[in-house]
This record gives sequence, C-alpha cells and structure tokens, in this order.
Amino acid sequence: MLAVRRRNVQLGLVDQGHSHYDLTKEFLVIKEGVSKPAERPAGVTADPGYGVALAFWLEIAQRHGEGVIKEFWQRLSRRGFPNAKEAARILSELTGEDIWAKLQNMDLHEVLQTLEQAAGAGR
Repeated sequence: MLAVRRRNVQLGLVDQGHSHYDLTKEFLVIKEGVSKPAERPAGVTADPGYGVALAFWLEIAQRHGEGVIKEFWQRLSRRGFPNAKEAARILSELTGEDIWAKLQNMDLHEVLQTLEQAAGAGR
C-alpha cells in the first residue's frame, strides 16, 4: 500500500509539476475535475491526496509518537468532531507545531521521503 501511495504522489503530483500540496482543500485530482480513472495521469490508481494525508500522519507519529494521535482522536470525539481548522488547533496544542500551516503547505519531496522510509521499514 505504501508503495502505491508513493507512486500516486510521484506520478499524479510531482511529475505533473507540483512541489507542494494543500491538504485543507479538496484533493487536487478531484478539484481539477480529473476524477475518472481514464483521465488520471498514466499509472495513477487513486487520488494522490491519500498518499499526502498518509505521510502527514506518519510524520506526526514519527515526531510525537502514536499516543499523540490517540489523544487527538479522544479530544475530537469529546468536542463533537469540530471543523478542520478547530481540529488542526487541537493537534497543534498536542504537538507544538502550526498544524494548519503544515496542512496548507505539504512539501511533496518530504512526503515522498516519508512514504519511502515507511515502506522500507515495513519490509
């Protein structure tokens, strides 16, 4: 799965000239109207945004531990699953990072590295 997600990011975003990705908006392939498999760049099997989102959570777990993710979900559920900006604020409180800014400007080369490292660790 990690290799597929990485390939989709590479072919669907990086090879198309994108260097950064905004996870606070709709996935680029959907937003640009390329939602049909026949219209995707060759070799892309799913929206590349899924790979970017996976890399985001892998980075959070690597930097802060999986317990932060568990605490984040607990706080979300206690607050009735707020909007995206409020959810980012909660995660910022737990990590000390500006999560909203990070979500808006995901570096795709870092995303590829994160997915590659995770795929290598799973072997």
